Amino acid sequence: MKWRRILALFDRPLQKNTIVAERYKIESVIGMGSYGVTYVVNDLQINRYKVLKQLRQSKQRYESGRKSFEQEK
Repeated sequence: MKWRRILALFDRPLQKNTIVAERYKIESVIGMGSYGVTYVVNDLQINRYKVLKQLRQSKQRYESGRKSFEQEK
């Protein structure tokens, strides 16, 4: 179980101004839950603010983690 604590160290939110998918610019972190991090982003293609949710890296390794994340809305 120690490795899970180590993986959790990599679950840091993205930095402000990071560009995701060559389209979304991170403006701020709204919140962090057990499965993901939620951001306010600027959609650079249409210059509008949106919400983007990212699955934590430590949860991406497992299909059950991905499925739980997809069910959250």
